[in-house]
Amino acid sequence: MTTFNQVKDLILAQGIVSRVAILLETDLVLDLNYKPVDRAELFRMIQREFKINLDPEEFTSLTRIEQITHYIQESRQITKPC
Repeated sequence: MTTFNQVKDLILAQGIVSRVAILLETDLVLDLNYKPVDRAELFRMIQREFKINLDPEEFTSLTRIEQITHYIQESRQITKPC
Protein backbone atom coordinates (compact mmCIF):
# COMPACT_ATOMS: atom_id res chain seq x y z
CA MET A 1 0.00 0.00 0.00
CA THR A 2 1.35 3.43 -0.89
CA THR A 3 1.91 6.18 1.65
CA PHE A 4 -0.80 8.21 -0.10
CA ASN A 5 -3.33 5.39 0.31
CA GLN A 6 -2.41 4.96 3.96
CA VAL A 7 -2.85 8.69 4.61
CA LYS A 8 -6.12 8.66 2.68
CA ASP A 9 -7.37 5.76 4.82
CA LEU A 10 -6.46 7.68 7.99
CA ILE A 11 -8.35 10.73 6.74
CA LEU A 12 -11.36 8.57 5.89
CA ALA A 13 -11.20 6.97 9.35
CA GLN A 14 -11.73 10.43 10.81
CA GLY A 15 -15.15 10.52 9.12
CA ILE A 16 -14.84 14.12 7.96
CA VAL A 17 -14.84 13.59 4.17
CA SER A 18 -15.70 11.05 1.48
CA ARG A 19 -13.27 8.99 -0.61
CA VAL A 20 -13.81 11.05 -3.79
CA ALA A 21 -12.64 14.23 -2.09
CA ILE A 22 -9.12 12.98 -1.37
CA LEU A 23 -6.46 13.45 -4.05
CA LEU A 24 -2.73 14.18 -3.86
CA GLU A 25 -3.40 17.87 -4.52
CA THR A 26 -6.17 18.07 -1.91
CA ASP A 27 -5.59 20.72 0.75
CA LEU A 28 -6.74 19.81 4.26
CA VAL A 29 -7.79 23.34 5.13
CA LEU A 30 -8.98 24.80 1.84
CA ASP A 31 -10.60 21.70 0.30
CA LEU A 32 -11.60 19.61 3.31
CA ASN A 33 -12.29 22.41 5.80
CA TYR A 34 -10.05 20.82 8.42
CA LYS A 35 -9.97 22.60 11.74
CA PRO A 36 -6.88 22.62 14.01
CA VAL A 37 -8.35 19.84 16.15
CA ASP A 38 -8.84 17.65 13.04
CA ARG A 39 -5.24 18.23 11.96
CA ALA A 40 -3.98 17.43 15.46
CA GLU A 41 -5.88 14.15 15.42
CA LEU A 42 -4.49 13.29 11.97
CA PHE A 43 -1.00 14.15 13.24
CA ARG A 44 -1.36 11.64 16.09
CA MET A 45 -2.83 9.00 13.79
CA ILE A 46 0.07 9.37 11.33
CA GLN A 47 2.63 9.04 14.11
CA ARG A 48 0.99 5.81 15.32
CA GLU A 49 0.41 4.35 11.85
CA PHE A 50 3.90 5.01 10.52
CA LYS A 51 5.73 4.68 13.87
CA ILE A 52 7.57 7.97 13.36
CA ASN A 53 8.04 11.11 15.43
CA LEU A 54 6.92 14.22 13.63
CA ASP A 55 7.78 17.82 14.38
CA PRO A 56 4.42 19.46 15.27
CA GLU A 57 5.50 22.89 14.05
CA GLU A 58 6.73 21.56 10.73
CA PHE A 59 3.68 19.36 10.29
CA THR A 60 1.27 22.27 10.77
CA SER A 61 2.87 24.01 7.78
CA LEU A 62 1.91 21.09 5.55
CA THR A 63 -1.58 21.43 4.15
CA ARG A 64 -1.67 19.42 0.91
CA ILE A 65 -1.84 15.61 1.00
CA GLU A 66 1.13 15.49 -1.36
CA GLN A 67 3.24 17.51 1.11
CA ILE A 68 2.20 15.26 3.99
CA THR A 69 2.99 12.02 2.15
CA HIS A 70 6.38 13.38 1.08
CA TYR A 71 7.13 14.46 4.66
CA ILE A 72 6.21 10.99 5.96
CA GLN A 73 8.40 9.29 3.38
CA GLU A 74 11.34 11.53 4.26
CA SER A 75 10.79 10.95 7.99
CA ARG A 76 10.68 7.18 7.50
CA GLN A 77 13.98 7.23 5.61
CA ILE A 78 15.65 9.18 8.40
CA THR A 79 14.42 6.81 11.14
CA LYS A 80 15.32 3.54 9.36
CA PRO A 81 18.32 1.80 10.91
CA CYS A 82 21.46 1.59 8.77
